[in-house]
Amino acid sequence: MNDDFYRPPNIADVSIETEGFEISARNDSMMIQNNSHTPTKLNNLEVTVISSDGGSSGTNASEKNGTLSLSAGESTMGATSRADRTVHNSSKRSDSVKLIKVMNKVDILKAVFATLTGKDRIAKIFKYVIDILRIFIQRSMYYNNKDIDVDAYLKLFSKGNLLTILRNPRLSGKLFLSSSSKLFLEKGALVSSQLGFYRQIMRCGGTPFRLYHWYQKLISTFYASQKSSTLHSKGLVWYKNWWNEESLSEFIDLYYGIMDELMLLYKLKLWSNKSMHAWVSKHEALSWYYDIMLGLKKNWEKLQSIKQQEFELKIQYQVRQRALELSSKLNATPSVDSNKNTALIKQTIFESFKQDNLDLELEVVQKLKNYQYEKRIVKFDLTRLFFDFLADTTDVFSIKTPPGTYAILSLCSGVLGFSKLWIQAKEQPNE
Repeated sequence: MNDDFYRPPNIADVSIETEGFEISARNDSMMIQNNSHTPTKLNNLEVTVISSDGGSSGTNASEKNGTLSLSAGESTMGATSRADRTVHNSSKRSDSVKLIKVMNKVDILKAVFATLTGKDRIAKIFKYVIDILRIFIQRSMYYNNKDIDVDAYLKLFSKGNLLTILRNPRLSGKLFLSSSSKLFLEKGALVSSQLGFYRQIMRCGGTPFRLYHWYQKLISTFYASQKSSTLHSKGLVWYKNWWNEESLSEFIDLYYGIMDELMLLYKLKLWSNKSMHAWVSKHEALSWYYDIMLGLKKNWEKLQSIKQQEFELKIQYQVRQRALELSSKLNATPSVDSNKNTALIKQTIFESFKQDNLDLELEVVQKLKNYQYEKRIVKFDLTRLFFDFLADTTDVFSIKTPPGTYAILSLCSGVLGFSKLWIQAKEQPNE
């Protein structure tokens, strides 16, 4: 029996038969065989030379079959270089994947920032992060510097007395931190107010278009009512067109837009009546409060509608699956009728029904994914509006809350609004 039969299957063999010799080259050894076995070492390779007359000799492979040069060291070096190239290529692929992910995130952020709503959410996040930091720094400065006359020490250190600074490193660090905090408080207040002003400018300008829409709606309702013959039918036309949730939403939108733009004009110092400013400020908070409550109602109803559609779709799919199971059982039951054509027709109908069910299953899976996506978006809106509702409640009812409560609630609302826009941009990159 040939010894090659016992070679491990994971070793690649290449056999060449030449003039009574069989040469088998492997990655780690090389055997030259004829009839008897005489092992010889050649360049760290095991070589066996068997002569045809039964005698064995340690003949060098180069003497019998030309020049044979195969080094295990070279083979090992080749394997090492291949491994290095593999690791290098895999690292390059991982780096490219990371770069693609980063570029995708940058593209998503760019898509979000390209919209007015995205700019508003980002500005809102930055504004309230700055407000929270300012409150935290104010409290820290109060507790850290209440026993130190900071102004007096700052005057002393401002003279450039290097020796005094070196002798009091701890005090110097505290004074440096205090002066930096004061600078941040001043600049932070300015940046925060400007971000709020920037958001208000982006919201302004819609009131004339809302008024024009109301004018068109009034005209269209008037002409529609003129077509009716009786006073009762005319009243029904006005009732149907105006006494509904859509008209209420438009009215609240107009109400909030007018108050918000009046506040913007006050900030631009186009009017300065203080009593008027207090009235407008109060109604701005009220109009936003009504808008939030209506938004909560709409989104809650939308969420329930999506859940109902999802439930009905699952029921339809289960009924279809049950019908397929019953059909398969009936098809598997042997029929008394021996007509082969009838059996073939039944089998064809069953296969067609099965294929239709497979297509329906794919459609159902896609619809369920869409419902899950829509529910996620609506939940983001509900949670965002809930935080806005809590924040505006403190303004409407003048509730005394710990410092930073309004900023924290508004920051949560801004983060949720930005997350919603991020998901929408990620799911719909083409848009």
